[in-house]
Order: sequence, then structure tokens, then C-alpha cells
Amino acid sequence: MILGGGRVGRETGWALQKRKIDYRIIECLPERIHDHDKYILGDAADPKVLEQAGIMQSPAAVIIPHDDDMTIYLTILCRKFRPDMQIIRRATLDRNVSRLHRAGADIVMSYASMGANAVFNLLERGDIVMVAEGLNVLRVDIPKSLVGKTISESAIRQETGLTVVALESSGMAIVRNIRNSLPNLTVFTSSSTVPNKMEALGNTAGRKLLEKRLLPS
Repeated sequence: MILGGGRVGRETGWALQKRKIDYRIIECLPERIHDHDKYILGDAADPKVLEQAGIMQSPAAVIIPHDDDMTIYLTILCRKFRPDMQIIRRATLDRNVSRLHRAGADIVMSYASMGANAVFNLLERGDIVMVAEGLNVLRVDIPKSLVGKTISESAIRQETGLTVVALESSGMAIVRNIRNSLPNLTVFTSSSTVPNKMEALGNTAGRKLLEKRLLPS
């Protein structure tokens, strides 16, 4: 269920359609209604409209409107209807991210964070994927200082706050049991047949700490 049929709401609907996932978009402006089978004309703040859109059956709600105060109200309303529903919300103002979480949103993404990640990727030629507000998947070279060390011995998490979740060798991802295998896996960088990149959960501050504390000066 998508609350808001503007540009972002339509793009979200098209993305779901490509994946053959059924959806409904609630929109209050008649001129934005493009498909009467997928759109519900009405106010998303009206409980009857939410019920018509299938809130009792939908596993998730994506709340799109620009007005953060309105979306806080919509988040509370959706959570009241469905305590078990996943609620995804974008925040227009970065300062409202915590408020939206307190209102019941599971995932909140702000323009500031998404824009910062895009700029960082362009400037640094990096590869950062935003999972949630403040939580990214970072893809970085394995520091030479880790040669011969296990993930546990590297103290990456203690030093930087990053959690290693995958390793890569020559462009091929190595997926292992994170709980059992990765902590005891010895990391090398001298051969193309062993891991030379790693993926870690964390933020850009953690990446800078990795570069500062673990890479040789």
C-alpha cells in the first residue's frame, strides 16, 4: 500500500509492478489517477479509505507525502490499524527522522542521507547502498594490515563500529555463515584467488575510521 500518488509514489508502484508485486496507491487528486485498478481516490487520513485500499491485508505501507507532520499522523494511524505491518517512510527534514521512528515507522530515509550517499559515491567512486537511515552497506578494499589475521583478530568492529558481512574475490562474492565462518576466516590480499574486498554494515564515519586506524599511513 502506497500513501501518495506523486512522482515518488508512482515510481514505487512501477518498481513493485516490475517485480510482479500487487499494490494500491491512495491519492486525493483526481488528475493523478492513472489506473483505476491500482489507485484509490481519497484522503489517506480517512480510515475508510485505508480499509478500501486493503490496509488489513497489506504486509507493508510506504508513506510518501512531503509534509512530515502529516506523515507522522499517517504512520500512527497505520500502526494503530496494523501493529504487525512494515511501515516505510521518507523524511523531508532530517530532524524528523527520530520522530517518525517513534511514531512507529520501521524504515525512515531522509533526503539528506540519500543525497549525501549519492554525492559520496560520485566523488569517491565508492559503492554505498543505504539499507536504512544511518545504516549502509559499504564495499571497501581489504586493508593490507589485515594480512594473516582473522576477522576477529582484526578488531574492525571494535575500532570502527563496522560489521563485516561478506568478502569478495576478483569480483565474485563469497557468502559464508556470518556467525560461524567469518569471524575465524583468515584474510589475505597477496593473491587474486582469495578475498580482496569486503562488505560491511555501518556508516561513512566507520569507513573513515577504518581508513585512519587500519590502513598503513
